[in-house]
Amino acid sequence: MKKALSFFAVLWCLASTQVWAYDFSAVAPNGQTLYYNIVDGNAQVTSQNSSFPYYSTYPMGALDIPDTVINGGNSYAVTSIGERAFYYCSDLTSVTIPNSVTSIGNYAFMSCSGLTGALTIPNSVTSIGDLAFENCSGLTSVTIPNSVTCIGLSAFHNCIGLTSVTFNAINCTTMGDDYYSVFKDCTNFTTLTIGNGVTNIPNYAFEYCSSLTSVTIPNSVTSIGDSAFYGCSSLTSVTIPNSVTSIGSEAFRGCNGLTSVAIGNSVTSIGKYTFYGCSSLTSVTIPSSVTSIGYGAFAYCSGLTSVTIPNSVTSIGNYAFWGCSGLTSVTIPNSVTSIGSEAFRGCNGLTSVAIGNSVTSIGKYT
Repeated sequence: MKKALSFFAVLWCLASTQVWAYDFSAVAPNGQTLYYNIVDGNAQVTSQNSSFPYYSTYPMGALDIPDTVINGGNSYAVTSIGERAFYYCSDLTSVTIPNSVTSIGNYAFMSCSGLTGALTIPNSVTSIGDLAFENCSGLTSVTIPNSVTCIGLSAFHNCIGLTSVTFNAINCTTMGDDYYSVFKDCTNFTTLTIGNGVTNIPNYAFEYCSSLTSVTIPNSVTSIGDSAFYGCSSLTSVTIPNSVTSIGSEAFRGCNGLTSVAIGNSVTSIGKYTFYGCSSLTSVTIPSSVTSIGYGAFAYCSGLTSVTIPNSVTSIGNYAFWGCSGLTSVTIPNSVTSIGSEAFRGCNGLTSVAIGNSVTSIGKYT
């Protein structure tokens, strides 16, 4: 009995020492009490408490965040949603974010599993923080506006109900990193619309979106980031427009449903492991703009039966066509000066090879 009393005494002490996280509170238009901090003369939405549990009574139902809030006779513009503002508010069903908000903080809506339907992020928002909407399993679609320049690590990770994404972020260059891609494990995500103003598809953007069947890359895009479509195993075809000048490492690695790819004539290099393991790919034409084929670029494309290497290519990297067991013949043009180690290792269907007269080095096990 003494141990039980001691345990409850500890709980009471923890509850009684809970530190408030806010400067003031106010009732929102839908009757919810929201909490705010004053940051640079503006209001930032925050949680009630500074540590878990973040609320005495968690917000629920439809949430309308106002664009201005009044406290002590002063009016404040609501410009940000702070870190963990609605963390684990699992009974929220919808949220309206006003046009005054420019940033959504880390973990802001993490594990709000009750949020359902479409999420519209207003054009005022420029940054979405790490894990901001992670585990929001009820969301079915999301629109990312052209104002967004930065999306944090795992921002929509494990949103398993998500089926469509409209991506309009024109200048978004920072978007997750390895193991923490923004839409990682969004396994029901089938439809991707990339806006006509988008210039860059960021690193790891749509990694492991295994149900994604098609993607149209507009002519505004100039670069495709590292691992951008890594593991999109349901993709069957992709056209890389002439506007694209660079394709990142592992950009389409593991897209084993990919049967055809058209590479635009502005691409200058095919990076490391770009099409590694695209086992359904049967043919590829490399445009005359390409000067180098990178390390393992087409390794284990076991269905590849033919490849055209243009006269612009000067080097073929290590392991470039390793394990391409369906290749029967290959012509290496006179422009090529070096062939990397193991470049054609494991191409056990290869019956003929023509090597150009400018080749000065052939790597081991080629």
